[in-house]
Amino acid sequence: MQVRNATLIALAALGATASAALADGVKSDAAVSAPSATVMAIGGSASGKATGGGAASIALPVTDRIGVQVDGALTNSGGTGGMDAGLHLFTRDPDAYLAGGTFEWSRFGSTNAYRYGVELAAYLGDFTLGTTGGIQRGGANHATTTAGYAAIQADYYVFDTLKTSVSYGGYSNYRAVLAEVEWQPAEETPFSLFTEAGASVAHENRGIVLAGMRYTFGAPKSTIKDRDRHGDPEVFLQSGIASSNLMGNTKAFESATTPAPQPAPRPHDS
Repeated sequence: MQVRNATLIALAALGATASAALADGVKSDAAVSAPSATVMAIGGSASGKATGGGAASIALPVTDRIGVQVDGALTNSGGTGGMDAGLHLFTRDPDAYLAGGTFEWSRFGSTNAYRYGVELAAYLGDFTLGTTGGIQRGGANHATTTAGYAAIQADYYVFDTLKTSVSYGGYSNYRAVLAEVEWQPAEETPFSLFTEAGASVAHENRGIVLAGMRYTFGAPKSTIKDRDRHGDPEVFLQSGIASSNLMGNTKAFESATTPAPQPAPRPHDS
């Protein structure tokens, strides 16, 4: 509970910092055009269990070519709570590319996972091709494992206010595929609705269907495409929400069960 309260307090403080910095103005060719904050609410079904939660991200310019983003999320799936926090430090040309380093901490039930990686994206007109990867460490029941993780994603903007995405990723021997559609009803209001569905493709049959909304503060009259390329980078914490259900996150980090000792065979009576 103390960790959760600290996370909420930190997110509130970051939101206040971003709001205070909005007066600095907008630079359309900068890595982050202006300070912004995005909040998200999500709900649906994951592996047959009711799932819901919320997330927030704060994006701030460091220099004209360097930006930083802090992410946080709280989720619950089938009565098991989860928390996530992430950090992106990146350089970006909004007309060409994004490249940066990432750190992510996730907790789902009794499992803690830490990810250290990189993220890359190429902006190709109405298409975005992105990838992320690195090392994941985590454990439950005092056991720790290390494995590589990676994901690729392709986005297509049918309109600047309508985005479709498909991604494929995993870690160790676990794999999953996700598809998402996001729609912004009005360009004047940075509010959007989205739905996503996915399935595991290895080890266990798991599925996920989620829907939600996003609202961005500090980015007036910004479209989804503007937000993705001038404001918040892709929020990979959603993959954390999915990976706990689709890629068997807790299964991968559970320590091997040691069989209970069996009694020694009794000698036959002579």
